[in-house]
Amino acid sequence: MQSGERILFATDAETGTIEAHVMITYSGDADDFAWVVPVVSLPELDVGSNEAFVQLELATMPYFTVAWSEQGSCDYGYYYGEDDLDGAPEAAGGGVKVAYRGEVGPYDAAVLDSDSASALLDWLREHDYHLTDAMEEIIQTYVDQDQLFVALRLLSDQSVGDIQPIVLRFEEGSPCIPLRLTAIAAVSDMPVRAWVLGEARSIPQNYLHVQINWAAIDWLNYGCNADYTYCGIGYNYPEIVAQAADEAGGNAFTTEYAGTTDVMDARLWWDDRYQVDALRALDDPGEFMNALIGQGWPASGQLLAVLRRHMPLPEALVEDGVSEQSFYNCVECYEEYIDYTFDAVATADELEATIAAPMEAAQALFDAHAYLTRLTTFISPEEMTIDPIFAQNADLPDVSNVHAAQATLVCGAGGAWGQSAIVVTLPDGRQVVVLPSEYGGYEWPTGEPAAAVVEQLEAEGFGKVLVDNVGEPAEASLIPPEDFEDEAESESDGGCSVGGARGAAPLPSALMLLALGWLRARRRRATR
Repeated sequence: MQSGERILFATDAETGTIEAHVMITYSGDADDFAWVVPVVSLPELDVGSNEAFVQLELATMPYFTVAWSEQGSCDYGYYYGEDDLDGAPEAAGGGVKVAYRGEVGPYDAAVLDSDSASALLDWLREHDYHLTDAMEEIIQTYVDQDQLFVALRLLSDQSVGDIQPIVLRFEEGSPCIPLRLTAIAAVSDMPVRAWVLGEARSIPQNYLHVQINWAAIDWLNYGCNADYTYCGIGYNYPEIVAQAADEAGGNAFTTEYAGTTDVMDARLWWDDRYQVDALRALDDPGEFMNALIGQGWPASGQLLAVLRRHMPLPEALVEDGVSEQSFYNCVECYEEYIDYTFDAVATADELEATIAAPMEAAQALFDAHAYLTRLTTFISPEEMTIDPIFAQNADLPDVSNVHAAQATLVCGAGGAWGQSAIVVTLPDGRQVVVLPSEYGGYEWPTGEPAAAVVEQLEAEGFGKVLVDNVGEPAEASLIPPEDFEDEAESESDGGCSVGGARGAAPLPSALMLLALGWLRARRRRATR
């Protein structure tokens, strides 16, 4: 099942190009990894940086802070933390043309063209891409729409830890996520997050937009969640975003950050970040690892995969129960057990090509754009009936990801924490009174709608308010998603651009089926 989707779009109005970085999440055997991507035009393929998504999360995640004060006489103190594709096409036979075949990062990549769904399916099966009946139906749909297909497998010497985001570059189009495909293997209330780089704020063009009701957020219980995608916030924030989307009919995004790309300045790359030449000169494994750690290379599955190839845990240590973590944290402690020749040059070369170069390229991408938008929704399979398309609107204001409230403990005579009311002043000036519970502590009052405002945004202007739960009720009623004029549906039967990977857990291998391409892109056949 697919549990989430993260995509970075970069648009260039001058050149008319669009670039998509798709984060691939996969668990299973490397031999079973397979990825099939329908595309509306021939893309340029590349690989991206895992670290780019880590830093994007950290730079744009919503932070909720509370400033505390006391009123009256409080008996005791307390503490609250603030926390380009080239090469001649080869014939594949059976009605399938291979427009491109080659190595792209850790992948054996192919771009396929076929007018026959059965021939394409036969090619995929012959090359160990396992398919379900549902996936076959979708592939037939995209063959009928005259689309190409990108197929990826891990190279024989690569492991799951080598998986990187796939990058696809097109010469025209608009960012779009094919959630109708995702519905095949998505979990309920699946988080979908899109970052869009451009010249102005990005908005969902054919989905509604919701502004979160601050009164529904539990401001008294805040801290980072398990995967650090939200930090310093009420533990109920993700549920509130999901509820707000449901209140808008199930097809709605909220904007969690919209502003300058300065938040990504030097997060991935700066001059002399890594001294790769120095690493190439260190033939001693212990010295190499000490330098690697000292230079601050990101600890990741990708780094571990490189180390496993060039500096594997010695068998004698495996038999003694020494973990990889212990070994790599102190290689010099175990050098007497290393019974192989370590190639520092080959190791450093691979680190540079697979980790450093994609990080430098990603940083250049952020530096080349002025504006960054982060949009999030939580959506269930039955709601994935429309593929969201994103446009830019230069009229809308920025959106900060830092939100501050004030909380006052009103002690009264002799009162204290757990005995007195707390008055929380929200960012919009409204106040919420939280009373102590009979069992001690405080429970945030419930019953508030999750969406403060439900609105329909467009590429110009300030949009149309459909529901206002904190101000005067809007005259307009909520528009059901199916009533939206969806240009993608009229032109391509609802299909569009970029979707995240999915794993088919019950299958012998995991086939990830996506639609990557862009609305209104012209079909350019690679072969005829």
